[in-house]
Amino acid sequence: MLIARTHRLSQRLIGVQMTTGTLVGIALSACQMSAGFLVIGSWIIGGNVFLGGLIAIIGCAIATQVERLSLGGLSGVRISWGDLQEVRDAFYGLLRKESRVATEAEKAELSRREGDLKRKIAISVVFAVVGMVLSFALGDIFWNQLFEKSNSGWMLSSACALVISLTFIHSELFKPLMDRVVKEILRDLQLMKVAVASEGQSMQVELLAAAFDAVRDSEDVRKPAQAKVEKTVIKSLGLAADEYATIEGQVTIYEDKGLPGGPRLALPAPSRGKFGQCRDELLRLLANNPGMSEAAIAAYFSISKSTAHAWMQKVRVP
Repeated sequence: MLIARTHRLSQRLIGVQMTTGTLVGIALSACQMSAGFLVIGSWIIGGNVFLGGLIAIIGCAIATQVERLSLGGLSGVRISWGDLQEVRDAFYGLLRKESRVATEAEKAELSRREGDLKRKIAISVVFAVVGMVLSFALGDIFWNQLFEKSNSGWMLSSACALVISLTFIHSELFKPLMDRVVKEILRDLQLMKVAVASEGQSMQVELLAAAFDAVRDSEDVRKPAQAKVEKTVIKSLGLAADEYATIEGQVTIYEDKGLPGGPRLALPAPSRGKFGQCRDELLRLLANNPGMSEAAIAAYFSISKSTAHAWMQKVRVP
């Protein structure tokens, strides 16, 4: 269960990071521009807190407007490109459905609509590029001051300023794909279901083991069950003793006659002439033991109970 919970938590954190990337990028852009303006305008501020706060607020406002250009342009590119694909799919899908070639008027209409959408895409690209260039230039002011004394300062400052624009490009142009990823993260309960099923089985086994240990260790709990087992054993032994007493010594426990209380094996069917051979012995045995059961007779003559019953019917007929 711990593994499943950890997996689910990590997936949810990834989803949160993906959905809040744009918001974090805007906040970071505002912070880096404000910090850059404060560094450059330190000679004007001169320890004036009010003036420093005003410059920081202006930096945040400018960052918001600059990133609006970037995000707005990228969103326009994504939506216009999607509309262009829909127009093309609808046009060529209709031609395939009707199994014909487009007319000149239809081609002209398609070219007109494609041209309008391509112009929108071009305008959106311009605004996006302008916004990203401004964001890079204004944000690099702070990072350039921070890494000024480093040997690779220009590389580090450029990377820090550029990461915001790259985040915006990825989050806007690949928004449909990212939305599918987030949906998959929210619906991913397969591992949790397996963990719940396994946990239930583990708890059942643990409870059974604990119950057996409790019965074994507690004499008060064990005694009632033990008494029932003892009664069953005594009853079985008593039945066997009654059968032996009925035979009155004609069959001993050393003869493998399949007596009650021992394993009962399937007896072979007697031959047709066996009753004639054993009739006198059967009459003598019944005369000495009037209450002898059919089971004892079957065991004595090594015949089945049904055959013993048939023999008893024959000798009892007047």
